[in-house]
Amino acid sequence: MLYHGKVVGYLGLDALVSQRNWTKDEIRLLKMVAEFLAVAQARYKAQRDLRASEGRLAGILDIAKDAIITIDYRQQILIFNQGAENIFGYRSEEVLGKSLDLLIPQQFRGNHQRYIYDFGQSSQDNRRMAERREIFGLRSNGKQFPAEASISQLGEGKGKLFTVILRDITERRQAEERLRQSEERFALSVAGANEGIWDWNIATGEIYFSPRWKKMLGYNDRELPNSLASWEKLLHPQDRLRVLRVLKEYLQGKRDKYKVEYRARHKEGYYLWIMARGSALRDKTGKPCRLSGSHSDITASKNSEEVLKQRAKMDSLLSQVSRAFMNQDLDTAIDFTLRSLGELLKDDRVFVIRYADNQTKLVMTHEWCAPGIESSISFFDNLTVGNFAWSYQRLQYDYLEVGSLKDLPPEAVSERQLFRNYRLQSYIIVPMSNSGQVTGYIGVDAALNPRKWSTEEVNLIKIVGEIVAIAQARAEAEEALRKEQEKSESLLLNILPQPIAQQLKQQQECLAQQFDEVTILFADIVGFTPLSANLSPIDLVNLLNEIFSSFDQLVEKYQLEKIKTIGDAYMVVGGLPMPKQDHAEAIANLALDMQQAISNFQHTILGSTSNLQIRVGINTGTVVAGVIGIKRFIYDLWGDAVNVASRMESSGVPGKIQVTTETYQRLKGNYRFKKRGAIAVKGKGEMITYWLEGRR
Repeated sequence: MLYHGKVVGYLGLDALVSQRNWTKDEIRLLKMVAEFLAVAQARYKAQRDLRASEGRLAGILDIAKDAIITIDYRQQILIFNQGAENIFGYRSEEVLGKSLDLLIPQQFRGNHQRYIYDFGQSSQDNRRMAERREIFGLRSNGKQFPAEASISQLGEGKGKLFTVILRDITERRQAEERLRQSEERFALSVAGANEGIWDWNIATGEIYFSPRWKKMLGYNDRELPNSLASWEKLLHPQDRLRVLRVLKEYLQGKRDKYKVEYRARHKEGYYLWIMARGSALRDKTGKPCRLSGSHSDITASKNSEEVLKQRAKMDSLLSQVSRAFMNQDLDTAIDFTLRSLGELLKDDRVFVIRYADNQTKLVMTHEWCAPGIESSISFFDNLTVGNFAWSYQRLQYDYLEVGSLKDLPPEAVSERQLFRNYRLQSYIIVPMSNSGQVTGYIGVDAALNPRKWSTEEVNLIKIVGEIVAIAQARAEAEEALRKEQEKSESLLLNILPQPIAQQLKQQQECLAQQFDEVTILFADIVGFTPLSANLSPIDLVNLLNEIFSSFDQLVEKYQLEKIKTIGDAYMVVGGLPMPKQDHAEAIANLALDMQQAISNFQHTILGSTSNLQIRVGINTGTVVAGVIGIKRFIYDLWGDAVNVASRMESSGVPGKIQVTTETYQRLKGNYRFKKRGAIAVKGKGEMITYWLEGRR
């Protein structure tokens, strides 16, 4: 039987009664019939494959979370799936037959029409998902949203069709923007040395001065406007032109770094020496778009060499801390930061406290203690904000420094207890904030000798706290982005085995595969139907869920694949989708453990009022496994081995495990069996079966 010159089969005639020879005309007729049959079979296979492809496409369209839209050469909408309805807010009947312009913002329609036209004229057959482009869509309520889209085309001329797969990336953009802002703020804030933080958006003209920047000059946050003019007015008349010239030259690229010393007027009228350091973000052309850095009060350092040395150590610490947060994981970087700060200040304990349970509780997340100093982490177990009401009230305005126990009022009960329990001499606590919101506190304890922290030291603690807060916010933003990316994976993996899900994501055409040797188990809960008469529907479903959940854990334990549940029936297979040498042993162990699980339910939950048992059938053989479905994907098995396994269950006895000879031959060396003998099996005739009774 030839089709396009290829042998696809054979057509034969037999003479059973008497010997004979066929004439040339008969042979010629036989060849014609054979060719006709070959053509007919090829046509039938093509039609069957087409129907299967259409069914798979319909299933994908129905469950796809992305919008799938097909248009004709006039850009009129022909297909508008459920994902498109959810994203754009239209029902399919509202848009079918209408122009694609309905879904495109006005300002982008011309460019989009030209893009579709140019794409259709090109020799490009397809734009794959890896070649997505970002566009904007228009919802039914008139709101625009960002999206990722890929396009493919099929056909020629007026029969040409274009299919667009579009994904709403609004949430991802928001997560990316939060991460970008956090990373920018972190990178720019630590680029300067220490003290007050400032951030100038050159593109918009907006400028930000941190509360500590203003307090350094004697102002509270609301007294000094966030504007470039406010800063210029504070410059000493003799320094103003020089400072502005340095700033201009740095922005023009004539200087490698922005670093300048000048005098700034304090609110009280006197001048402070300020060290300004900054770093710019530039666009692709080198034009600065943002400048951020810090102001340091260097008045004391101008008059004291010792202060200069200490500042150098602090700058070095901040540089090391900054590198630690850029190169190490968050916990390791915080531990390094606390140790470095404690050793530099020569204090006894440095710690970080964060809010928990919607800012109602306090938790000490990190702590460093000098050698011989007792940890105080346990003291903060189960402490609420209310336990530290006195401290909490004062920390709303600035840092809190307590020089000795006598400085605490009677109402500071928890603070007094902390002093006594850990024999504290002095402590200081500084709020950690990010984007104007307090996220926790950094504290330093002096346990051996009382002390007072200098302004330089307090400022250092503040900056370290701000760096830690920004790093924590960045880590949280990264985690939020990671979870958002994982959401798209989780749904598919809950529906299909991981290897099958990988094939589906790679758009492989065929999702069916033959496995030459697997072991199939069918189980049915006997006595469940009478039990349902005594339970409410909710209680009945909850009980079935508990039983099947215990089965699921056993399936996971033996690395098997659960196929489906139908009512109170349960189906499992071993040896696919990933081949498994001990598939028969794993299924046998599962069956025995399922019997024990049912027995446990019977005795611990149901008692003697019911007789709940499980009937199990097992067979080993060849199957075909794959994805089927029109509206929902289903991973299922087909083949005679599956039918026989089902017959083993249905012809079995409650409380027993019936296996075929094929399974028995693979397990008889390690398990105890009892021969049942020959039984009639529907569709198979008589078969020899065995009862699996236990492990040897």
